[in-house]
Amino acid sequence: MMITRVKKLLRWDYIAVRLILLFVLLYVSEVGLAIALKWGAVTAGQAATGARVDVDKVKASLLGARVAIGHVQIADPRSPMKNLVEADSIELDFDGRALLHGSATADLGVIRGLRFGTDRVTSGELEKSDGADDQSGPAAPSWMADAASQRAAAWMDDLEGRFAEDVTAQFESVRLAEELAAKWPAEYASLAAEARQIQGEVKLLEQQAKDARQNPLRNVEFIRDLPSRITGYQQKLKSLRGRMTALPESVRADRQRVAQARQHDEALLREKLKVNNANAQQLTDYLLGEQIGQPLAQMVGWLKWARALAPSKPEQATTTAKRGQDVRFAGCQVLPNLLVRRLELEGVVRVAGRSADLRGVVTDFTTQPRVLGQPMRIAIDTTGALPIVLRGTIDRTGDSPLDELVAECATVALPKADLGAGRRLRLDVAPSTAAVSVSVRLEGDALDGDIQINQQQVRISSRVDGDFGPVSGRVLTGAVDQSLGRLDKLVTRVTLTGTLDEPKWEVWSTLGPAVAEAVDRAVAGVVQQQTDRLAGEAQKQVDAQLQKLDSQLAAARDKATAAIDEPVKKLEQLVAETTQKALGNALPVQQLGEKFFPLKR
Repeated sequence: MMITRVKKLLRWDYIAVRLILLFVLLYVSEVGLAIALKWGAVTAGQAATGARVDVDKVKASLLGARVAIGHVQIADPRSPMKNLVEADSIELDFDGRALLHGSATADLGVIRGLRFGTDRVTSGELEKSDGADDQSGPAAPSWMADAASQRAAAWMDDLEGRFAEDVTAQFESVRLAEELAAKWPAEYASLAAEARQIQGEVKLLEQQAKDARQNPLRNVEFIRDLPSRITGYQQKLKSLRGRMTALPESVRADRQRVAQARQHDEALLREKLKVNNANAQQLTDYLLGEQIGQPLAQMVGWLKWARALAPSKPEQATTTAKRGQDVRFAGCQVLPNLLVRRLELEGVVRVAGRSADLRGVVTDFTTQPRVLGQPMRIAIDTTGALPIVLRGTIDRTGDSPLDELVAECATVALPKADLGAGRRLRLDVAPSTAAVSVSVRLEGDALDGDIQINQQQVRISSRVDGDFGPVSGRVLTGAVDQSLGRLDKLVTRVTLTGTLDEPKWEVWSTLGPAVAEAVDRAVAGVVQQQTDRLAGEAQKQVDAQLQKLDSQLAAARDKATAAIDEPVKKLEQLVAETTQKALGNALPVQQLGEKFFPLKR
């Protein structure tokens, strides 16, 4: 009886139909909601990233207030054949009561299978509209590397010019020695020529005297002038002999001038081979400018892109009522349209060719941070061979956007680096390990960052190319390597300033001073070797010229002496013959002469 009355009251046929309709409606709603969520995720993701977003499937449960998204791929707008982010699944558990109030609030979300930089099968590039903004980051500023390269090139040009120049051609000692080797033999030759000229005149005089003795009556005047003429030639020969006797003293004085000139040449050599010390900061910029500039430009590009994803001026969650006035009851909390209070991350990250497991948490993720009044915070840790600790804050609660990022990695394997590639001074840095710390603060558009890299077990080899004349680049390379061989640790610090559109950075590293010291030491050693070599070559040239001078002087002196002695002997014979004839025939000749040829006095 009771059962019959219950059946009549429940009207199962009526309830069953409506339950079926309810389940159908619920199923259709969940399917439609899944389609809508998938479309919304793809559309919003592509609008935010500017690249293709692929979502495999979406499941939505209205009763369980749960959304599950399977296999998501977000393409990298800078590299369309790479994924910016890829995840195997995303699960979000929403608060049903918040949904009734128009807020999609998830207390917990989980992203599993998170990966970065994976390959895509198809291109992720979207067709850009005419007004689409280019979200690519600024290119690495080449001004720092170019300016440093120009300054380093000028220094290398100066170094090449000093080593390639033929300094010996400017040596005063060599010039003087060559001059003396030509001058003094010529002086002796000149004396010998004068002596030979006198010798010829003496021979002529001897012949004239002989002829005069045969006919004295006709040559009385010649015989009378003969003694004075002999005396004149003797005086000339005596003068020549005196000049020749004085020549060795003049030669010694000139040799002293050569010795003094050598001191001048040594000073000239030091001046010509004087090389300015290498500038440590210029070498740092020269070697590390491009190596650091490219990653920094990418980092600034990511910051700029992330700033575009998280707008600096979020919309207020305000609605305009058509009628009446909204009244907020005490204890009622205004919630943003979308809020994920805790989003757990699980995945794998690959840095510097090494993989590490990633675990992280993102809290207070929302599209309306001012409504929530709390910044979004990120905490990510990796384990394994690449331990990284990353903490970040994205604050849009105030008038000025504020982003902060701090990351530390105790041990990271750095690959081989080629510093200064394609230039005349290059360094090959072998693979090493390093501790890296990054701290970046972006308030408004103002950048303030600091990056420190502490490398251990550093091994550096160098290569110096250039036209250094007789000095081989291998000599400089070996000298630089010898100094750098004692270096086993490097510290590099990068200071980031400027704005997102015009970033600036300065690089300081112990590499610059170490390389500068090594280069200075190598150049100093090569300069000393070059100085000794050039001074030795100059001395050899001087010694050769002086030896040549000595041998030439000996021969020239002998010739000049012989040229002088010959007429001297002739004159002595002529004097003797004239005297003898005069003693034998003085009276008759004089008497006859005075009688027949009176002389006027």
